Amino acid sequence: MSVYTSTMESTLRQKAPHSYDTAQEFAQGNGLPIRSVISKIKSMGLDYTPKPKTVSTGGATIKKTEIVEAIRSTLNLSQRSGDFTKAELMVILENLA
Repeated sequence: MSVYTSTMESTLRQKAPHSYDTAQEFAQGNGLPIRSVISKIKSMGLDYTPKPKTVSTGGATIKKTEIVEAIRSTLNLSQRSGDFTKAELMVILENLA
């Protein structure tokens, strides 16, 4: 059974086209999750414009492997690929203290 009444569906049709903001407003006004409202809008075939995707402007991304290599180099641990062994983690812990 749908939680959307015919009145709610009619309201969605009248307020089309929709954006993330209008969907969020409808969701809050009717006690529904935003994802449910977006899904309902799309299933009804109404126009929906998603919010623009954000792009990180925080600079270069550092990979985990680069961090591991830097730790290995700083602590003179063996240079190999993969995560740290238990013994290597103990060395790191000792050097932090």
